[in-house]
Amino acid sequence: MPAVSGNAQVLRRLNGVAVLRALHGAESMTFADLTASTSLSRPTVEDAMADLIEEGLAVEISPATDGRRPVGRPAKRYQFRTDAGYVLGADISVRSIRVLTADLRGALLATSETTIDPGLPAADRLDVARRALKDALLEAEIRKSDLWTIGVATTGVIDPAGRVTKSTRLADWAGTDVATALRGIGRADVVVGNDARLAALAEHWLGAATDVSTFVNVLAGATTAAGVVIDGEVYHGRHGASGEIGVLAESGWQQAVDALGNEGGAELFRRAAEGDRRALAATQNFTRHLAPGLAALVLAFDPDCVVIAGELSGVGETLTAPLEAHLKSVCVFPLEVRSSKLGPEAAALGAVRLALDRVESRLFNLDRR
Repeated sequence: MPAVSGNAQVLRRLNGVAVLRALHGAESMTFADLTASTSLSRPTVEDAMADLIEEGLAVEISPATDGRRPVGRPAKRYQFRTDAGYVLGADISVRSIRVLTADLRGALLATSETTIDPGLPAADRLDVARRALKDALLEAEIRKSDLWTIGVATTGVIDPAGRVTKSTRLADWAGTDVATALRGIGRADVVVGNDARLAALAEHWLGAATDVSTFVNVLAGATTAAGVVIDGEVYHGRHGASGEIGVLAESGWQQAVDALGNEGGAELFRRAAEGDRRALAATQNFTRHLAPGLAALVLAFDPDCVVIAGELSGVGETLTAPLEAHLKSVCVFPLEVRSSKLGPEAAALGAVRLALDRVESRLFNLDRR
């Protein structure tokens, strides 16, 4: 009967999703592993695996050996096909466009960076970004048809559709529909997020905050902005503007940026560490102005830690130690200030993670066909 047939089809898809989730989260699995992990019967797992292999999402692999002749017939092993598709993560910033290429589990395959004029009009900036994305595919020898999703990090407040609603760093960036402008590279969909929020996502995924659930992530340097992760999820707020404390003059963050002058912040901190008095005064000014806004975020969210990312992530205790001391003096509880290990790729890595989240929502959807 049609109703029974329909129910059976839905059940088969449910079982397939359960098996795919288990396989996706492991290096490789046998039928015994999969039945134990999913609580499904072996025949059900076998049927699901046959479907996944036909879809190109799983593959049988040779059993591992230690060089000795195996006793008996080895169990068949299966893997999720990380090369079934690919994602790109791009960071469109004021002075550069960085693109990372990754497989479906997030392993990086290639990186590129294109320097651009800070005054480049929005349309030209998007043209450069589009070329950079296409060049990344060529460099990694990936066909457009194998590109599943493009994740994009950029400055400004971003709405759920991928449009920049407000921007203070790029004069004509507000109103730019980044998602629509970058579609059309194969059949890949495009997801867009704010750079500070996506840098926080990257820190929780791969960086300095993998062991905590709630933290404040600060992109510090010539550009200073914050992202907040609460209970393992990036907090965006009603308008996507959470963490934009720098727009408040009383936060001191604009004065902090001004204290660095036109010289690179990392270079300024390096000279300060070597005893340059002018550099030392400038870095102390930066820290003094950064601290009040940071304290406000800490008092508002009571995080497990603060992560310093972006341009100044590499200066270490020269920045984190005085920030810790200030927070200890004004906050209810002391907390650790950590340095990011992701360097300048933090936002682009967050864009990769954003793309992977979209891919996984598609993979684990009953209607993915």
